[in-house]
Amino acid sequence: MAAGDVLRALVVTDRATSVVVLGDRSTAEETVRRLRADLDAQAGRAMPARLAAVVRAATRQDADRVGSMVLDPVLPLVGDRDLVVVPTGLLLTTPWHALPACASRPVTVAPSVGVWLAARRRLNASRPAAESAAVTVVAGPGIPRGEAEARAVASLHRGAVVLTGPEATPAAALAAMAGARLAHIAAHGQHQTENPLFSTLELAGGPLMGYDVQELRTAPRTVVLSCCDLGLTDVRHGDEALGMPTALLAAGTATVVASVSRVADEAATEIMVAYHRAVVAGRPPAAALAEAVRGNQPSSFVCFGAG
Repeated sequence: MAAGDVLRALVVTDRATSVVVLGDRSTAEETVRRLRADLDAQAGRAMPARLAAVVRAATRQDADRVGSMVLDPVLPLVGDRDLVVVPTGLLLTTPWHALPACASRPVTVAPSVGVWLAARRRLNASRPAAESAAVTVVAGPGIPRGEAEARAVASLHRGAVVLTGPEATPAAALAAMAGARLAHIAAHGQHQTENPLFSTLELAGGPLMGYDVQELRTAPRTVVLSCCDLGLTDVRHGDEALGMPTALLAAGTATVVASVSRVADEAATEIMVAYHRAVVAGRPPAAALAEAVRGNQPSSFVCFGAG
């Protein structure tokens, strides 16, 4: 939370509730922007060795700075517990698993406590018998690893519905997602700053937009977006966050896994397959993501909603 330009954290554990002063909000937000830019620069780009070393060093430095400002002051109160973070403003786009203290810690991010509580109830609720327990896996065009990733993910879930090539249209994807237990989409993604609900997933024959997912009759319980940037949100008056994750949460999804920066194809596939293996093994979403990104640091994938 912020009062003027001073950040404070309300820390709630099973033992106590405390307010901790974190520091300057503008400095923290600017460092988050730099950290995301560092991750963008590394995402699948071939760079000379010396330049790559400089970018990696900058990433470590900015990750350390973000951690020291927004996380280190509360760690003595939190200990080694899992984290549920309700950030203010631009901090909602923090790549938490890039921070040293969160490298292998389950972290769940929500735009508000109310959204987190509602998502948690949905995650833990029993589905009506009429709803599908299916898993839907979609691969959009123009991604070299897309179909291979889709097949690898689908192979881990018995009876998964797979849409690739010309079959992976927005209409077909929405129909398959409705009522699904889990939906995984590997596609080119674009976050639209001017109108975040026009943020898109590029599928065969056209885009799937944030507005479209809000029309789902019954949203998937979990949605995994193996795309660049679609974890980003824009914050409007009243600290209202708008973007693809918030559109899905508003539609009734309990958990959204998405990236807050660009991501290299090879790293995305490795993390996504590891995530689904952990889910199939019974891990909750946030723990599954923490397990999947271990060894793939720094990672920009974030677990939104309930984990």
